[in-house]
Amino acid sequence: MLLLPLWIVLLVIKSVVIPGDKSISHRALLISALRKGITKIHGFLESDDCIATARALRMMGVTIENKNDVWLVHGVGLHGLKAPKNSIDCGNSGTTMRLLAGILVAQSFDSVLIGDESLSKRPMMRIVEPLRKMGARIEATDGHAPLNITGGNVLHGISYTPPMASAQVKSCILLAGLYAKGKTEVVEPIKTRNHTELMLEHKGNIQVPGDLSSAAFFIVFACIRQGEAIRLPAIGLNPTRTGVLDILRAMGAKIAIENQRCFGSEPVGDMIIHASKLKAVDIDEAMLVRAIDEFPILMIAAACTDGVTCFRGIEELRHKESDRVQAMQEGLTNLGIRVDVDVHEVRVRGGEFQSGVVDARGDHRIAMAFYILEKLIASNIGVINGDMVKTSFPNFHEITYHSSIF
Repeated sequence: MLLLPLWIVLLVIKSVVIPGDKSISHRALLISALRKGITKIHGFLESDDCIATARALRMMGVTIENKNDVWLVHGVGLHGLKAPKNSIDCGNSGTTMRLLAGILVAQSFDSVLIGDESLSKRPMMRIVEPLRKMGARIEATDGHAPLNITGGNVLHGISYTPPMASAQVKSCILLAGLYAKGKTEVVEPIKTRNHTELMLEHKGNIQVPGDLSSAAFFIVFACIRQGEAIRLPAIGLNPTRTGVLDILRAMGAKIAIENQRCFGSEPVGDMIIHASKLKAVDIDEAMLVRAIDEFPILMIAAACTDGVTCFRGIEELRHKESDRVQAMQEGLTNLGIRVDVDVHEVRVRGGEFQSGVVDARGDHRIAMAFYILEKLIASNIGVINGDMVKTSFPNFHEITYHSSIF
């Protein structure tokens, strides 16, 4: 029997159900499509990004159905995809574009991958270069999307060390490696999320855990706000993703895990979070890589401490849906918080907030971080260009504006 800390046992606990993991949902669709037979996906995240992956696969002849919230993928096998009639629109989803590129370079047909304005600014040579080393004919437009892929390639395996820590780059190469002659390996100086590797071993029936990156917004909220504890059931606890928990615990957060189990190869557990007195800490690159998507809400947590929190190894954060370093610096500065930035690190000095306007730059995680801050300080924060929340968290506003936890 698991004994919980006394501070949890004595509290009334309110629950919030977090939607499915975005990274795993993408991979569940893609890898199920490359198998033969029907795969059932439970807990699939019906966000704009994941729907972009489903739409792309349907364009290439994959039947994908949603029956009573169970997604059924009728796999066509490695060589069963059909030539799309039009360019494949990946929307805002970098995962869709980069992982799909690894599959499409091995097909017999030509294809073009396009995206929205934000995605079209994100760097693509990081996948183009290793794919070319494998024998692919793929062209980027000034290093960005659109990506033009010529089919009929004969791929060969490579050993590749990415110059940056990127699970998308790794996954792209591994998926291309399914078609390559010889061994394909990716050597990671810093380990990134391994959902692709785990998914390649799984088949038939997939249960997607709750998304830890989405849960992070409510974990930080529960830590900072004085009140009841919050329970988040069935959250993914893959060790390549739990950097956010390690960082928050180092800051003094009271986070307990119960009912630990596995969904396939993915570890999950129920989280219970209670209000905590957070303190400033230094966060090194290895830890930040394991919390790369949680950086915006961790910046909010840092701003709520009494000291200076330092984030090191920030370079990759400039190449997400927005330049997240600059976006968070400007947003917090507009609200009265001092943020100092240099090439390799960000320093946040906690302090008193003031009302103001912040620009989310069309980035879903920036927008949600400031919406949570608005709830925490009970003050008006004007968030502009923050309409992309459905990219990863379709019912975020429903929870934040209508849930009893607030």
